[in-house]
Amino acid sequence: MPLKLIIDARRGLELFQLQDHLPMAKDVLQPVAETPQENEILKRLNRRRRRFVNERVRISNNLTVDLQAVCPSLLAVTGEVGNLWFLRILTCTDDLQKLKRL
Repeated sequence: MPLKLIIDARRGLELFQLQDHLPMAKDVLQPVAETPQENEILKRLNRRRRRFVNERVRISNNLTVDLQAVCPSLLAVTGEVGNLWFLRILTCTDDLQKLKRL
């Protein structure tokens, strides 16, 4: 556990123990409310979206490198391999070498 969290936990425990004796400690401590179910769902969806975005970037980077190695002129046609029309051209054949003739 990081040192800052340990210190914060100790300070919170001290304030909790002093809340009956010091009025200032009562003002510092606030009840921790349970987070709504919607927040938990939103958090999961955001994490899932982030994984999808990272996967898309990884695939796009790999595709760019592969196209640069196989047929750089085809990659020069478009600056972005993520364009839908470009992806449709790529999927019209099983062999990237055949795309040189297009």
